Amino acid sequence: VFMISANKGWAVGGSGKIIHWNGTIWKNASSPTTKSLYSVFMTSANDGWAVGFDGTIIRWNGTRWNTVSSPTTNYLESVFMVSASNGWAVGWHGTITHWNGTAWSNATSPTTNSLYSVFMTSANDGWAVGFDGTIIHWNGTEWSNATSPTANYLESVFMTSANDGWAVGGLGTIIHWDGTKWNNVTSPNEMSWLLSVFMVSA
Repeated sequence: VFMISANKGWAVGGSGKIIHWNGTIWKNASSPTTKSLYSVFMTSANDGWAVGFDGTIIRWNGTRWNTVSSPTTNYLESVFMVSASNGWAVGWHGTITHWNGTAWSNATSPTTNSLYSVFMTSANDGWAVGFDGTIIHWNGTEWSNATSPTANYLESVFMTSANDGWAVGGLGTIIHWDGTKWNNVTSPNEMSWLLSVFMVSA
C-alpha cells in the first residue's frame, strides 16, 4: 500500500489486483496484468509504479495503469522511487533493476540472495535487505554487501535518514542502523515473523 495523501492511495496484490482509495472508499481499479503484484510506489498523483511476479512492472500515468518492459523475469519484491526519473526495484536471486527516466535496466548486484525490500534516502544512498540476513548498500556508484548482525531473513527496511533506520524479519528479528553499523535490537516476540516496518520519525 502507498498513500499519496489522506484522500488518495493505492494497494496491490494477488492476480494483478489494484485498488484505489479516493478519500471515502476503496474501489477496484483496472489492471493491465493478472500477475501478482508485491509492491507499489507513487511519485505523485499522476505517476507511480508497481512490481511483482515474473518481473512484472506496471506504471500509472494519471489515467490508467500500463505494462512496462522489464529487464528480468525474476520476481520483483519491492520498488522505491527517488524521483520520477530515478528508481530501484529488487527481487529474487539478487535482482536489482534501475529506472533512469526512460527505461528499466538490470544493475550489477553483489549478491545472488533474494532481496525483499529496498529503501533509498537519496539518489546517493540506499539499502536493500533479504534472504539469510542479506544487507546491501548503494553509495551513489555501486551496490555492495554490508555486514549483517543476523542470518535470519530480512523482510522490510525503512530509513528515517542516512544515519538512522530499521529492518525486520524472521523469528522476530529487529535490527537498527546507527549511521555506522547495523545492530540487533531486542524483539518482544522471537517466534513470529515480522514482515513490514514503517517509521513515523526517528
